[in-house]
Amino acid sequence: MRFHGLDLNLLVVLDILLAEQNITRAGERLHLSQPATSAALARLRSYFDDDLLVQIGRKMVRTPMGETLAQPVRDLLIQMRATLENRAQFQPHLSSRTFTLMASDYVGMVLMPEVSRRLNDIAPQCAIELFSPTDEAALEIERGHVDFLLLPDTHILEQHPSSALFTDEFVCVVCRDAGPQTLSFDDYKHNGHVLVRFGTEHRAPTVDDWFLRSFDFERKMEVTTNTFNSVPP
Repeated sequence: MRFHGLDLNLLVVLDILLAEQNITRAGERLHLSQPATSAALARLRSYFDDDLLVQIGRKMVRTPMGETLAQPVRDLLIQMRATLENRAQFQPHLSSRTFTLMASDYVGMVLMPEVSRRLNDIAPQCAIELFSPTDEAALEIERGHVDFLLLPDTHILEQHPSSALFTDEFVCVVCRDAGPQTLSFDDYKHNGHVLVRFGTEHRAPTVDDWFLRSFDFERKMEVTTNTFNSVPP
């Protein structure tokens, strides 16, 4: 369908391109090949008479026009989605919706088996898509790219409703030859650490960042990884 000469399907492409600022990643989210995504970008550039995204160094960045369009296009798509989904009362056993969740691999391991079992019972045609946390988790839910963020309570977004899912405790995994079995706080501070960080540039904070800020010290980082399951090995 065209509206004022624009294929409205291209709005979805534009939204994801402006969010990802990367043709390859946008194509993966759209399930399009890189040439098809590039062709869609070319059509958008022709319609808006603007590059929308330009290459600077190794990154693509939004032009001033791209910046101007990003939020209005996102808001429009969210409103359209809400309008379409409100056409009838939600019936779990008939719905074929895909719910998107952003959570660490650890939270996924703890919660997803039970979530999957319950979903299969009450909404067998629905599906779940699980994403790892990004550098801009708050923006991902604001833009409607994910339905739920599963975060430690120290990182909860106050402007959104939230509910506690489970509680946990801090533990230390220590090399067998690292010293005595009883670990003092001084030992903890002076030993080398494995850090878990999320996002493309390892900037998304984790709950231990809050812990360290509370005690005002910096760790000696020996390994940085992006999954909790990779920490023990």
